[in-house]
Amino acid sequence: MSMIAGLIGVAKIAGGIITARVVGKTLDAIGERIFPYDKSKAYKQAEHNAAKQKELELMRETFQERLQRDNIQAQERLAVFNRHSAMILAEKNAHFALRHTLIQDAIRNFPLNISPLVLLENNNIDISFLLGESSYGKEDAQNLDVIFDGIGKAKPLNVFITPMHIDTRVNGKEVIAAQVFDSVYSSLESVFVNEYSRNSERPVIFYSTAWNKNVKGGLHAADELYYFLKEMPTIVVEPRFDGKTIKLMFSCWGIGYLSQIHSRQELQIPLDLNAMIAISAYDRSKRALESLTNVTIEQKLLKEQRAMFEHNVAIFENLSLGRRIEKRLREIQEIGKSTELDELGDYCKLLYINQTDVIGIADIISATTGMIIAVLSDTHHLLANDITPRFPYIYKTYFKDFVTPELLKGFSDMYERTYLKLKEEFPEQEYRRLIEKEYVKKLLTNQSDSDAVRDALIQKCTVLGADGSVTNWTVNELINYYIDNIDDDDRFRKSVQKWFTPEQNMRCNKKMLSLL
Repeated sequence: MSMIAGLIGVAKIAGGIITARVVGKTLDAIGERIFPYDKSKAYKQAEHNAAKQKELELMRETFQERLQRDNIQAQERLAVFNRHSAMILAEKNAHFALRHTLIQDAIRNFPLNISPLVLLENNNIDISFLLGESSYGKEDAQNLDVIFDGIGKAKPLNVFITPMHIDTRVNGKEVIAAQVFDSVYSSLESVFVNEYSRNSERPVIFYSTAWNKNVKGGLHAADELYYFLKEMPTIVVEPRFDGKTIKLMFSCWGIGYLSQIHSRQELQIPLDLNAMIAISAYDRSKRALESLTNVTIEQKLLKEQRAMFEHNVAIFENLSLGRRIEKRLREIQEIGKSTELDELGDYCKLLYINQTDVIGIADIISATTGMIIAVLSDTHHLLANDITPRFPYIYKTYFKDFVTPELLKGFSDMYERTYLKLKEEFPEQEYRRLIEKEYVKKLLTNQSDSDAVRDALIQKCTVLGADGSVTNWTVNELINYYIDNIDDDDRFRKSVQKWFTPEQNMRCNKKMLSLL
């Protein structure tokens, strides 16, 4: 018993020692975590964690400083951007406001009764260029396709003639201006409606009496029109008269192509108003007195008219105006000036004149303006649409009293330059253009129409295979050969078809159908 009790006691002591060691180790481990000893594993871990924590704090402080600097820079850049955006927006708003004001002012001062926007819309022109967004002049594929598709299609030429401006020193300038202006318009409009109809292959749109009643003559109308109509082929004629010289200012743009270049050229016509009116009043009064020679009716108005006629004849003959006017005009032609009749001043005030006495001025302006516009129209359609000129066929009908060999030579030279330009651009069609050029040139000379047609047929038949004897053929033989060997040159056929007999016309039409 005592032995067993001893073993139990020894076991208890051993168990207590083991328990005490376990508890001690546990306390040591916990203590090391709470109060680590030097060079212990826990101490080293704590030291490492403290270093990482310090490094993390330093990185956080650095990041915060950098973030603060970037934030300051971002705010500065945002402030600059806002100021710059506000400045650009203010500039754009000012530009749009100015552009709007400019357009409204231009519309308000537009010299025609028709709105410029309507004119542009009727001519299928995009009005975006009014906002500075024009697409013309950009050589992109789309624009080139538009140009290519437009070749051969008639693009109308728009013609405007402003009211005539007459200097204040001219007596009765308002009446003369109104009468001349109306006569010029009526004469020219008939020419272009008949020969350059807007539905023809060489359309010219002549805007008659289109001017606003508040518009006065001068040199401002072309600029107002150019602002809106720079995309439209346009001619503007601004006539002025100072009593001695008619000045016609021609402004044009878009002739031939879509060029926006605004060209201006002044044409001066020496014209002594006093001389023209005085001679007209004298001739009119003399004829009137001759028609009243056997009239015995006593009527107040008739007596007054007879007295006016007698007064005009007496003044003209007693002052020897016929001889003195002739001398004055001769000196002006020879030396460029004359003092004859200067002492009388505006001697037309001594005569009774009426509207028929100023018709001569209107005829001169109409003829001069009409011929130039016709030739410019021909040039436009020849360059843009390859259409044979029309003026050589019609100048004798409308302008025969005003043409001279020198003038026809000038027109011929202009057509020559136009054909030369076409020859350079389209060398493959050189021969056909050569024939047309020579034919047009002959029409602008003193050669008869039949001779010109015969020469053109000789050249054409030679091209079609006629032998050397073709130069001896008659016009009828030439026409028959041409019909038998006709080609697809429609322009030439139309130019000579008026010389065909009805039977030849029928043969020609059948031949053309067989070629289809």
